Amino acid sequence: MDTPNGRGRGAVTIHTTQQGHKVDSMPQDPTASPDEPGGRQPGWGPPPPSWGSTPPPNPEQSPYPGPGLPPPGSWYPQFPRPAKPGVVELRPLALSDLLDGTFAVFRRSPMPTLVNAAVVQLAMGVLGLVFLGWLFEPAMGLEDALLSVSVDAGDLGELEGTFNEAFPYPWYLYAAAVLLVLLAQLFAYALVAGPATAAAMRATLDRPTSWRQGYGLARPAIPKLVGVELLLFLVGLVPVLLLAVLGVLLFSAWGIGALAPMLLLGFAAALALLWAGVRLTLVPVLLVSQSLTIRGALARSWRLTRGSWWRIFGIVLVVALVVSVLGGIVASIPGVVASIPGSTGNAWLLLALTVVVNVLVTAVSTLIMQVLLTLLQVDLRIRHERLDQALLGELNDPAAHAIPGHDAADRSLA
Repeated sequence: MDTPNGRGRGAVTIHTTQQGHKVDSMPQDPTASPDEPGGRQPGWGPPPPSWGSTPPPNPEQSPYPGPGLPPPGSWYPQFPRPAKPGVVELRPLALSDLLDGTFAVFRRSPMPTLVNAAVVQLAMGVLGLVFLGWLFEPAMGLEDALLSVSVDAGDLGELEGTFNEAFPYPWYLYAAAVLLVLLAQLFAYALVAGPATAAAMRATLDRPTSWRQGYGLARPAIPKLVGVELLLFLVGLVPVLLLAVLGVLLFSAWGIGALAPMLLLGFAAALALLWAGVRLTLVPVLLVSQSLTIRGALARSWRLTRGSWWRIFGIVLVVALVVSVLGGIVASIPGVVASIPGSTGNAWLLLALTVVVNVLVTAVSTLIMQVLLTLLQVDLRIRHERLDQALLGELNDPAAHAIPGHDAADRSLA
């Protein structure tokens, strides 16, 4: 750094070396004599040997905490700035990096992310509208019957007839319809999450992804995504059913005295499900990014999240809360429209508006969380497996997989 203390021929300049030493020098005019101002003065030797050079880093005395990795969001002058070939720098990522990278993925590849999610969720909205239309009139008739019925036995018999008239089909057909809607929702999630994950991984090396390419890369993982989501749903349902059965047995034996132990058991089960859910949160991402089996993705997610439970939980919780608040504000639009005088007569129009708004909110929420989890997986693999080195090696490798990091070797630092 040069700081002039004056102007003209006799100016003194203070030079600061990389080690912080200051060396004062006078401008050396070859025409000036040693006795003139600006001439060479006795005792002014040459600059120190490290003048203008940067000392090489000593790997045995690395200022980085941990095994040679810089902390998130920082670097040191004597080390080169981390490479950023795509939407994120190839280093451990902070929350701000994850959020910036998430929206950068949307800008880089809008077709397999925003457009694809809107189309898939709109199709789901139409299916839900058809399902509601099938049940709308019978449900309204049953509601009117419930409001007008009394506790008399004759009225109860009339209510049973009204119920049978409103729902003429066997109960298992309605149960099958509900199950079909559930499977359709899981399939819609897979159609959104698969291409979005592939696009986010490719964006780490600044590779654009088309709609067709996103589906092509995610197609082998779509059945596994549906299967693992259904598996996790059923596994989470098992303790709920066991608690319900246990609650019935305890209340029949102890009465109100069973309330306290049931609350404690329910709280413990909720904590256990939350803990396991965070440890397995990367499973859908790994099914696409590395084409793993369901069993392999479960084991790998469990290994990658070891020691990072609170960090993952905090990031997901903060982003989910923000997305929920913003989604709730947008979802209130149909209610505002319904409050306009004269709009209550258009029930189907309000219902369609509600479906469209909910579709958009669901699409954006699902995308933000999926891309965020994909970049969080990149962060954890950089921390534990040096994925940054593998990604840099794939930059100019024509034989590399279309999904960056797909075949990266396990370079564990543990």
